[in-house]
Amino acid sequence: MKRIAPILLLLLSAMLGWSASSSGRPASSDLGLTLRKLARWTDSPAQSEGDKLGQGADLLREVDLLWSGRHASDPRILHGMLDFLGRSIELARDPEALISGPRTGDIAEVNEPELRDLALKMLRKRLDLLANELTLGILLGTSKGQPQPLSRRVAACEVLAADPSPETTVALLACTRPRKPETIVPKALMDSAIAALVGRDEVGVHLRLLTLIKRADPGLEAFYTHPIEVHFASFRFKNDQKTVISALSLQAAKDLSSPDWRRASRGVVLAQALPDELGFPLVIGALEAWVERGLLNEGPSRRVLGEITAHLWSRSGKSLGHHPSRWRAFWDAYLRGEELPEGTSSGPSMRIGGSFFGLRPETDRLVFLLDRSGSMNAPFGADPHHRRLDEAAQQMSSLLGQLGPDTRFGVVVFHDSAQTWQTELQLATEANIDAASAWIKGSKADRGSHLYAGVREVMQLAGDPSGTEAGPLEADTVVVLCDGETQEGPSWVEPLLRQVNDRVRLVFHAVLLGPGGDGTLEALAGLTGGQFRRHED
Repeated sequence: MKRIAPILLLLLSAMLGWSASSSGRPASSDLGLTLRKLARWTDSPAQSEGDKLGQGADLLREVDLLWSGRHASDPRILHGMLDFLGRSIELARDPEALISGPRTGDIAEVNEPELRDLALKMLRKRLDLLANELTLGILLGTSKGQPQPLSRRVAACEVLAADPSPETTVALLACTRPRKPETIVPKALMDSAIAALVGRDEVGVHLRLLTLIKRADPGLEAFYTHPIEVHFASFRFKNDQKTVISALSLQAAKDLSSPDWRRASRGVVLAQALPDELGFPLVIGALEAWVERGLLNEGPSRRVLGEITAHLWSRSGKSLGHHPSRWRAFWDAYLRGEELPEGTSSGPSMRIGGSFFGLRPETDRLVFLLDRSGSMNAPFGADPHHRRLDEAAQQMSSLLGQLGPDTRFGVVVFHDSAQTWQTELQLATEANIDAASAWIKGSKADRGSHLYAGVREVMQLAGDPSGTEAGPLEADTVVVLCDGETQEGPSWVEPLLRQVNDRVRLVFHAVLLGPGGDGTLEALAGLTGGQFRRHED
């Protein structure tokens, strides 16, 4: 009996361990094995197969169950989870990682968005317990005399974006400065720290983000600047915030006075945060300068003029067009407390005439990016011989006729690949419009909707194997038409814009024909400040 007792105890322990695992609560001895599985997943290539993604979700839930009780403060779990999340963030920021085959251009959902979200939720629900370790231990701490691994710092920034505390803000600001032995901040860390700082109404945050804008212009540091614009667009500073207002006024004035339309466009965004007493005179002065540039034909100007007048409309509720004298009169009357000049309050643009399915973008340099997949052969309207592709050509001609002959335009069609009508933008003369329209109508609509290939063609990336260097773009606006789901889905949109659109600053306006869609057009328009329209045919 004494010899049997140990055997019974062993059997009982094994049964208890099995029972805990089978009920969804792994035995504590499973921690090491589970963390090794997590590490192997973190080191593995990206997954797109449903069953393997399901295994990954089960693994994260297993970690979640183990991460309690006496294991709640185990640093191995935190480090493993941060490494996993950091890997997921890296995949999500690489558009080329989304392409499963260079010959077909098919894109798979390999950034594992559901697993990333699950890992982030696991970390954030423990934020009260982890905040101190994430800031002091991960962001500001060291490992063997070196900064903590980059993937952990990147993941920590994403987790801490949900923590508005001053201590976290200080730690995130520290991440925007290099730590020895680093001479510059790694781009991945800078991007994550900036994203986590967006929306924090702290003087130190405002001033640091303005300093980073200055460093980005001459290329001293490389990072994604769009979130900084989002940050300032969300504020309207009061006159008592003198330090921030002074620095912001200088940067906005510098940008607005630049002959580079991209810098001026950014200046319009930054100026939105200024109080009216500074914002109105500054932007009206910019309107005068850009009207003159347009008259002198000094490069593209209508896009900036449209953004300036939209800005003035948002401040005043009036639409006085591209007329600096009217805006000066408006502002002078406001300062004197007099009755304001007549204008319209219906919106920043009062132009009439042609459009592209209702879109009337403010631009004189645009590219039409048109779906040429097989479904574009479907009839449009009552005439069974009038295809969707024919209607696209007709709508393009209508908009170009409204924009005028000084407008320069191009056309790209996409199906399994992308083709360009002309390698350079052409003047919107009647002859060129007719030629482009005939080229579109003469196209054979077939195969799938590979929008990614079309966007790459527009951005002049087709010949660049790295997929990150944009050519000397003439266009400032893209009008996209698609009639359903794309072959790739929307997961590539934000990563590609992150890599490229800071430099080229394209605005995408998008039209979706019919009831379909997968969110890709909405993402393109929303992330670039464009309009999205759905049109039933």
